[in-house]
Amino acid sequence: MKIKLFKILFFVFIPIFAHGQIDKIEWNSRKLTWNDFMGSVDFGNNIEVAGVCYGWSKDVKNIGRNIKVSIICYVDPNESWAKKVSINSKYILNHEQRHFDLAEIYARKIRQEISSLKYTDPLSLLDSIDVIYSEYTSLGNKEQERYDLETSHSENKDKQEEWNKYIDNQLKELEVWKKTEILIHFYPSTKKDTIKK
Repeated sequence: MKIKLFKILFFVFIPIFAHGQIDKIEWNSRKLTWNDFMGSVDFGNNIEVAGVCYGWSKDVKNIGRNIKVSIICYVDPNESWAKKVSINSKYILNHEQRHFDLAEIYARKIRQEISSLKYTDPLSLLDSIDVIYSEYTSLGNKEQERYDLETSHSENKDKQEEWNKYIDNQLKELEVWKKTEILIHFYPSTKKDTIKK
């Protein structure tokens, strides 16, 4: 029993997935500028004039008897790129910013789902967090593809405007989930699950 408990606690203390690079830009820090597109230009790409590298990270830690989950939405400037033709275009920069905003919407959806979890068993909690994270990052990536398809990578200005409004509305609706950290409280389901002090 002691060995099992050690393994569970050890697993909980290890961050499941984290990005430690300091050069990544978190969503809530500021809007993107063309200076954030420092990666090598994809000259083989004849469709796009710029590409933003967005992503999510997940970190899970034990805080006393509770679990703290951090879900971060970020852009990696070293992997984001822009051709010279786009550098002065606020319109194209907005299209790339909206990719970042869409990623943040799914980060908020992840936080919302995780916050509803009940913590009675560490392993089942971690499994549930993993399932939610995988499901919503996958959905988020599909939504990004739909965004580019419908806007024709920003060329369809009417569709771009529709998406701008949709994204703004989603960010407002999910405003309560803007905070990146969630604290999940431990609720023992039986006497066996109670942590002794």
